[in-house]
Amino acid sequence: MRSPPVVDAPERGWHPGAADRGIIDDETTWVGRGLRTLAGVFVVTWSFRLSGYLTFAPWLAVPVMVLGLAGLLVIVAAWLPGSVLGSRRQDQIGWAALVAALIALALWSYFQVFTNAAYGTDEVAFDQYAAQLALHGINPYLHSMAPAFPLFHVSPNGYTFQLNGQPITTLSYPALSFEAYLPLLALGLATQAAVWANVAAWALGVVVLYAVLPRNLAPLAVVVASADTFIGYAAGGVTDCLFVPLLVGAAVGWDRFASARGPAAWRGPVLMGLAMAVKQTPWLVVPFVVAGIVVESRQERGWSQALRDGLRYAGIALAAFLAPNVPYLIAAPGAWLHGVLTPLSSRAVPAGQGLISFSLSLAVSIQSVQTTGQLATVEQVTLAVVNKTGSSVRPAFTIEDGTVVTAFWRRQHGPAVLGPHQRASYTIVAPSYFAMPSIDNGFQVLAFLRSPASVSRTGSYLASTWGLALQPEAINNPVAVGQEITVHAEILNRLDARMRVANVPVYLGQVIYAQRGLQYGQAVINQGQPGQTPVEALTNPAGVATFTIHSPVADSQPVYFEANLVNPTLFYPYGYSPILAVRFGP
Repeated sequence: MRSPPVVDAPERGWHPGAADRGIIDDETTWVGRGLRTLAGVFVVTWSFRLSGYLTFAPWLAVPVMVLGLAGLLVIVAAWLPGSVLGSRRQDQIGWAALVAALIALALWSYFQVFTNAAYGTDEVAFDQYAAQLALHGINPYLHSMAPAFPLFHVSPNGYTFQLNGQPITTLSYPALSFEAYLPLLALGLATQAAVWANVAAWALGVVVLYAVLPRNLAPLAVVVASADTFIGYAAGGVTDCLFVPLLVGAAVGWDRFASARGPAAWRGPVLMGLAMAVKQTPWLVVPFVVAGIVVESRQERGWSQALRDGLRYAGIALAAFLAPNVPYLIAAPGAWLHGVLTPLSSRAVPAGQGLISFSLSLAVSIQSVQTTGQLATVEQVTLAVVNKTGSSVRPAFTIEDGTVVTAFWRRQHGPAVLGPHQRASYTIVAPSYFAMPSIDNGFQVLAFLRSPASVSRTGSYLASTWGLALQPEAINNPVAVGQEITVHAEILNRLDARMRVANVPVYLGQVIYAQRGLQYGQAVINQGQPGQTPVEALTNPAGVATFTIHSPVADSQPVYFEANLVNPTLFYPYGYSPILAVRFGP
């Protein structure tokens, strides 16, 4: 007689049962195996991430090795037959993979802080500063957040700007955004408190996600916990991490709200309300959830009861939202309301991707640039601007470098007010080094108008299209005094393919980077004078310029040679080669 099959314990999670969720509880399914394999791969990636910090902490060799082996074991375990590892054991392995990823996240976050302790965004700086004010009994909605910029060393590129170019300096979020940091501050843990609270919230969010997902999908939590974008947000100062565990919890069983009783009926809307009390982003989710509840309830209870269910959810969520905000709402209702509505009312710069990339109101084009030479950045831009509207406008300009909108640039020349349908030339200069884009990458100039509220942009400007490489790439042995060496400078495109262009001027310069500062080299390039820099040579038909170098004197320090090109119309240097170090001596 055959024995009955072994049945695992009921599915974990907050739903009443596996059958209601449509779970396929089979550890041998391709989906389950594939996701467990992917989870193991992401554990291995943590090993590679952390290995980059071995020079800071040699002891990292141990977790690097353990994470690599653990990830490989998770992959192997995913493909073992069910007779060897049952679903319960696979679930335990999944939890172990998640714990390994979260330990790696903590280590990685530590080294992010260790290598760059400055706060990356104004929002995280504002929230911790607001928490410090609240801890001392001061209402942060009544105070400027400007002191947070120097206190947490926020780069100007991390500010949020208004359309007129002025940074926002008011607390711009509901109260739970900073109250979440109060426990750490009360314990005296102020250093990087906001960052660690964000990382902890992200870790909690993925733990909750693993716990509530069906067993065959749960390994996705390890993938989410390890994704570059999300962990970069967690450690980089994006406070959305605080509401992630709340939103995940609110999503569980949302469609059963109408029929739920007891704590289950309160859990979803309360967590949703608390998520709304962290930041305005969850506000956008609530109408869809309420509409979904009404639709779900209508099928069994009719429209009248369905509408009451939707209102009941919205009411509970609103009460939960107000709970952490009540002290500030009562003390200064106007200041509180202004603060939480700042993202909607302040006419902030609409930075992002998608439809925002379309230009409105102004036609803007880049006419010329001025660079910083060897620093290889752009510090001045001349623009042609046309006002396409029928009213006068006051444009403010800034740079978009990749996905970063820099601090607003200062208008050096050009009218402050541009009349209807008029055109003018503007010269703008960078307010700081942080705002200067690299000449090696493309950038755009953005023009903002406060009235009408709009953004316009130039096309992408690429200051540097060619580069240089020196051959040989390195000279490892000392060169005797008077001995001549030959160095070839090859013009390459951005794909490192040689450009066969003749008679292009290439300039080779020399300098000594001494411990106490720059010194002049004494080498002779192409029979020029000792120490002459730079020296010009033209390329041959193969796109190669040749330089002969010797030194009449020995030096205890190497001479550093670097080649560059010069734009033939705007005359800025670009295309800098890697540096070739040569030590002249016996």
